[in-house]
Amino acid sequence: MKFNIIFLVFILITISCATRKNFPVTYGNICSDITLNSNNTFTYRQACTGLGGEFIRKGYWRLGIGDTILLNTYEQPENVITTYKGKINPQLKGKIKIRISDNNGPLGFVSVLINDKKQGVGANEKGIAEFYSKKLNNLLFRFFV
Repeated sequence: MKFNIIFLVFILITISCATRKNFPVTYGNICSDITLNSNNTFTYRQACTGLGGEFIRKGYWRLGIGDTILLNTYEQPENVITTYKGKINPQLKGKIKIRISDNNGPLGFVSVLINDKKQGVGANEKGIAEFYSKKLNNLLFRFFV
């Protein structure tokens, strides 16, 4: 009798461990999440990256040993290259006007610092920051955090 109870408990544990999850299954939070699909594909999304917005990676997943999931993708993130253009505007005497943008358009409300962080302002919604200075040595911009 004791053997039958142990055997029954063992069968119930085995069946409960072998049960497949309902797909798709999403794990994560506001900034990043991963969705596992029943066809063994996944989608990984990261949104709180600062500049550049969100990025999405797709690939295949498989079960490893125990509760390990192995992810595989050859879709690598692109290298983000920062470039700038400048021009002299004679109408802005003693003033520097900077517009910060990426491929998707203006980056509004970024913090812009110039000349070894000695001067700083917040850009407007169009990504434009204005400084009272005659010279620009260097520039740093970042989102307020």
